[in-house]
Amino acid sequence: MPIASCGLRLDDEAVRVAVALRLGLGLCAAHTCRCGSQADWASTLSFIKWHPVESQGTTPVGPLLFCNTIQPLLTSLDSDMNLDYLDDVSPGGPADVVAADVVQIAKVGGDMGLHLNASKCELIADPNFSTTDVLLQSFTRVDVCDASLLGAPLFHGSELDKSWNGCCGNWARAAEVA
Repeated sequence: MPIASCGLRLDDEAVRVAVALRLGLGLCAAHTCRCGSQADWASTLSFIKWHPVESQGTTPVGPLLFCNTIQPLLTSLDSDMNLDYLDDVSPGGPADVVAADVVQIAKVGGDMGLHLNASKCELIADPNFSTTDVLLQSFTRVDVCDASLLGAPLFHGSELDKSWNGCCGNWARAAEVA
């Protein structure tokens, strides 16, 4: 329900686009975007991600439309742990289940016009862990002790030490100012 005073007002076009994307309906004919790239139904999600639609010139709804559209994909994943933030998806669990989910993300995402960039993907695992999955092997290896998620350290180790040192440095500078 639009409540303009709370900044929650979506125009009719934004609601139409969100519903159409959720239902998997085509939204546009092939055309040249204002950025110069070619756009069509297959590239609609990439367009929404990088060109946020604005309602009333102030409320970006691109991330909302993007998340609304990929939600069915995310809920179809079988991993024990799924931590997702916009286009960052972090499945966790047994290697075979995670590998199957990564294949699912690549396939279904590809059908939506999204591309899994393996060079930006990380495999967080114990140094002794090995996998036969070719896609998982292509991911950058990160030791559990060096792992963080959205800037927060996950385990005891070098990443936690670095984070604590940063906090202590901030406290020391604040104490000097006071």
